[in-house]
Amino acid sequence: MILYAVVSLLFVCLSATLAMELTFELPDNAKQCFHEVINKTVKCTVEFQVVTGGQYDVDMSLEAPNGQILYSDMKKQYDSFTWTTDQAGIYTVCFSNEFSTFKIGRASCRERV
Repeated sequence: MILYAVVSLLFVCLSATLAMELTFELPDNAKQCFHEVINKTVKCTVEFQVVTGGQYDVDMSLEAPNGQILYSDMKKQYDSFTWTTDQAGIYTVCFSNEFSTFKIGRASCRERV
């Protein structure tokens, strides 16, 4: 039995050139968030995929600097969301396996901003 999940996240914002790739472990019943400062009127795409582990699904949410939830979905193996920022500030992407019965989750995160 696999005791972790591997998730790949791609975060692309077209008016900037920063890129990041990240792999992390996500413990059972845990939530892990990543934060990025993005300017106003930037077209962005966040895309993620569970590669292995768990039941091949995680929860993911994207929050704007004002607290507005731009995207939220549960128990997804993969998905993609594109938007244009309407404000500058810190955008937050969170992964959760709070529903998981497994002990550890692992996620890979790649971000281009």
